[in-house]
Amino acid sequence: MVHRIKGVVKYWDLGRSKASGIVKIDAKDEEDFNNQLEKEFKKHLMSHDISFENGMVVVGGFRKVGSFEFIAKEED
Repeated sequence: MVHRIKGVVKYWDLGRSKASGIVKIDAKDEEDFNNQLEKEFKKHLMSHDISFENGMVVVGGFRKVGSFEFIAKEED
């Protein structure tokens, strides 16, 4: 049985332009969810070496370049 993950993520102060927005994600699993979130964040960043956790977006493993929070998350 496939458990889809649906979520809404709000982000702000992302990158040099201090981008903000809301993205809705409908993913087949947690890895797909994270990949879609990373793809959205990379639209606003020069660097492609990013990580994210605990509400922070980090470039190169050490510098915070934005924030995010889950507004809603559910599994089917």
